[in-house]
Amino acid sequence: MFTLSTTARKSLAIASIAALSVSAVACNRGESSDGADGGSVTLALSTQTNPFFVELRDGAQAKADELGIDLDIQDASDDAATQADQLRNAETSGADVVIVNPTDSDAVGSAVQSLNNADIPVIAVDRSSNSGEVASFVASDNVAGGKQAADALAKAIGEEGEILVLQG
Repeated sequence: MFTLSTTARKSLAIASIAALSVSAVACNRGESSDGADGGSVTLALSTQTNPFFVELRDGAQAKADELGIDLDIQDASDDAATQADQLRNAETSGADVVIVNPTDSDAVGSAVQSLNNADIPVIAVDRSSNSGEVASFVASDNVAGGKQAADALAKAIGEEGEILVLQG
């Protein structure tokens, strides 16, 4: 079985999002995908207190800078109402593409539908929307990640011992 390290998975996710964004901007604006004509992408994150989303933000910004794309980064601070307002602002400000990491898959639905009605492609990251249409969904396989973590733990303790599982 082929497995990727956490860093490799994060890098792949960032590269995928950047590539999807550039393609979506190009398709939406009818321009080349080399980024030369710029474009505007809104990256709406649920939070920037999680190291994964900080890395996602930084990687997306670096790629946007490289490609000449205007990246508008929004932080909802885990508040669904704030995120809905941010997505409405992305729509009215003329974003070519919206990348969203929903704070709540149900709550983001009406904003995604509104973006769909405005012909603005939506790319979901880590969580999707339960309504509306997303052009693409980029997420890790948490079940496979859990299995990898369990395998590493088993190896680290010589495959015997007691384990406490915490949920929450």
